[in-house]
Amino acid sequence: MNDQGSKKKAFFWRMFFIGLIIMLILGIIIGYGIWGKKSDKPNIKRLLTEVNSYIETIEKENANLKNQIKKMKGTVEKSIQSAESMKNDLVNLQDENTKLMEQTKNSTNPQKQELDDLQK
Repeated sequence: MNDQGSKKKAFFWRMFFIGLIIMLILGIIIGYGIWGKKSDKPNIKRLLTEVNSYIETIEKENANLKNQIKKMKGTVEKSIQSAESMKNDLVNLQDENTKLMEQTKNSTNPQKQELDDLQK
C-alpha cells in the first residue's frame, strides 16, 4: 500500500510540474501576443517632416480662407451701398408719386385747368 501511495504522490508531482510548465509556456505566448515585440524607435525626422508639411497645408488653406473672406466683405459692402442707393431711389419715387397724386387731385378737369391758365 505504501508502494501505491508513493506512486500516486509521484504521479501527482509529475502532473503538477507538467501543468506548471504548460501554464508557463501559455503565459509567455499570451504575453508576447498582448505586448508583442518592441517596435523600433520612431523616426523623429520623418515625423517632423510630416508635421511640417501638414502645418504648411493648414497655413495655405488659412490664407485662401482669408482671401475669400476679404472678397466676401467687398461684395457685402457693395451690396449694402447698392441697397442704400435703392432705398434713396425708392424714397425719391415715393415723393414723386405723392406729388403726382396731389396734382391729379387738384386738377379734376385738365381742360378746365388749361383754360384757367390761359385766362390768367
